[in-house]
Amino acid sequence: MSDSVDKETGAAGPESVTGRLMFMVALGWLGWAGLDLLSSYHYGSGVITDPTLTGTMRWALLCTLAVTDAMAVIGIGCLVRLALLLFHRRLKWLGKLLIGGSVLGTLFAVVASWASYDGGGTFIDVQGLRFTLAFPVLLIEHAVHIDLSQILLVLGSFLVVSFLLLRFGPSVAGWAMKSRRLVRAVYTTSLALAVVVLLGSGLGHFQMRHSDRLLPRHPDTGVVHTLGERWHSSLQNHLGPLPSFLSTLSFGRGDLPALQQLGKLRVSGPRVARPPHVPMADYLQRVNPEQMKRWNVVIVLVESLRKDVLSDCGGELPVMPNLEALASGSLVYSNVYTQSSHSNYADLCILNSQFPLRSQWEYFYPQDPAYPRTFLHDILGPLGYSTAVFSSQDENWGGMIRLLDPGSFDRFFHSGDFPGFRYPTSGVGGEGSSMKTKLSGKIDDSLTVSEAVKWIAAEQGPFFMYMNLQSSHIPYVVPENHPVKFGPRELDFSIRLGRFPRDRVETVKQRYWDSLNYVDLQLGKLVEELKQQGKWDSTLLIVSGDTGQAFYEHGFCAHANQLYDEVMKVPLVVRYPGVEHEVSDLSLQHVDVPSMVLSLLRLPPHPGFQGNWEAAVSGAGMPRFLVTQTTLANQVGVVDGGWKLLYDLDFGTFHLYHLEQDPGERIDLSRDNPQQALRLGSLLAQWVFSQLEYYQDPVRQGGEFPPRLLINDRH
Repeated sequence: MSDSVDKETGAAGPESVTGRLMFMVALGWLGWAGLDLLSSYHYGSGVITDPTLTGTMRWALLCTLAVTDAMAVIGIGCLVRLALLLFHRRLKWLGKLLIGGSVLGTLFAVVASWASYDGGGTFIDVQGLRFTLAFPVLLIEHAVHIDLSQILLVLGSFLVVSFLLLRFGPSVAGWAMKSRRLVRAVYTTSLALAVVVLLGSGLGHFQMRHSDRLLPRHPDTGVVHTLGERWHSSLQNHLGPLPSFLSTLSFGRGDLPALQQLGKLRVSGPRVARPPHVPMADYLQRVNPEQMKRWNVVIVLVESLRKDVLSDCGGELPVMPNLEALASGSLVYSNVYTQSSHSNYADLCILNSQFPLRSQWEYFYPQDPAYPRTFLHDILGPLGYSTAVFSSQDENWGGMIRLLDPGSFDRFFHSGDFPGFRYPTSGVGGEGSSMKTKLSGKIDDSLTVSEAVKWIAAEQGPFFMYMNLQSSHIPYVVPENHPVKFGPRELDFSIRLGRFPRDRVETVKQRYWDSLNYVDLQLGKLVEELKQQGKWDSTLLIVSGDTGQAFYEHGFCAHANQLYDEVMKVPLVVRYPGVEHEVSDLSLQHVDVPSMVLSLLRLPPHPGFQGNWEAAVSGAGMPRFLVTQTTLANQVGVVDGGWKLLYDLDFGTFHLYHLEQDPGERIDLSRDNPQQALRLGSLLAQWVFSQLEYYQDPVRQGGEFPPRLLINDRH
């Protein structure tokens, strides 16, 4: 059959189908390898810019990149040959479709992956692809707003190149093959390059992959890696589209290898309490109506609110004057951690007091979770409270809306109420009003606050309200009608989802402050309305950040990344009737807030809450547990006794920081202080495995609340 194909398509020999295909494979490999090399240099990939890598290691990594490209091109060549064999007589259109789809699909995937790396600092891998398939519209909304020019450039380039390949590729290849000298040059170059890259890749695989040789301390993170650790991290995160995708093929299947290493430390951890499930009716019977304070409860989360924005927490500029005024008559907690670096994990913890670690892999909330979901509004609703959510973001992100359960609220308002990319400025049902474009899928905070105050005005009894404000989301767009106070109105560079010029950090911070200043205006409107409606003196108001925000302190910007303090520490402002201003350095985390609310309302602790406000205020020094599971980072962490330990679930490495002596987390002491690493590692291991075991066991979920560590027994 092969000969018949060759005879029907052309003479045997170099110009046969097989010969032409071999020539195209060689030429395609040189083109792909050249594209990856130029992209690495142009986009400043870690393989090119990482100062801790040796020249030999860079060469070996780039050789490995070329080898993976060669394997892919050969695979595509085999697929093309197979299509020619199967469809050379019948269904030729199907053969052409398979050939064109495989070639152009691969080209688009490579270009799109490099564009993703340029804009967000990560290649498209299996984990990212899974999130994209689960929430395509929400991801498109983010991408179109932040990287529209890049998207148009990628699509335009792809369409032009695709047209040229389809229209002129075969004829150009046929013409080129008539030149024996050109054919010989392509084959010789390919063969020579193949020998070089095989040697380089072999050197990396056999001499560097498992090497324990220590590299210099990384200037961004303070981490001292072994040669083998840097080899693996560079291969997965910074080398190129194909190595990154291949290294995550096992995502979602089996057990994470890094968990086996962490599990060895569990033997000395604290005991685990397994609280039995208590029906809500039984819990409510413990409530003393005469002692209960029937204050209104308002919890406001501000997108990406760093701790050091507030003057009580180290801020130097009046970025948020209304929040400052609120803080001057409130309890301000300056030592507070959010539970995660990304919103779909972090946002709900301040409402349900549950740690977001539920799986070895990035977790999407199911439609009907088998485990108990007890939020503050589930408790307050039966006690006579009206309940509501007002959010500028689409709560479908990561499936959060499935756990929040809009049906359990009296009013649920969020960006998702407006399908598509635009929304009426007058809100739901705003026929005839002007339309506005969503920014990263968010609606303007002014609309969110406007809807909230209208709802509050109609409420006669106590109410619970959760508000999420989003105008400070990257790229920090400030509305035209709001004055900028800290930075320029127009920028001469782009702020991407995970990248902007490092030498423009101060300008980007100013832009960030201006966006927060706009959020603060809306927060001020909320407070003023509560006062005008006569509800201020009976309101408990809590303001915090969902996460912080990074500005290259550890080599990355924005959030949804590694668990460093610039992303994880947030201010917590708590105002209630009769409180006096005080700044507290009490060790808290967001899961403690629901228990705090119950305590302030003089309600009994709920057994389903994993936060422990009572232990925290007693000075017990409770550990804080952290997690991030995104395409940018997979880490768990614990903060305890002035120390912080991070464990990387991708590469099985520990990073230890002494926060009292090194608040900027610049020196990793995991190799210098193994005793402290072991102490915190056992604590972290017990927390991680107690979480995973519970959420993997439907029987326990049906009869128990999530586990709690008995910290007093840990020593």
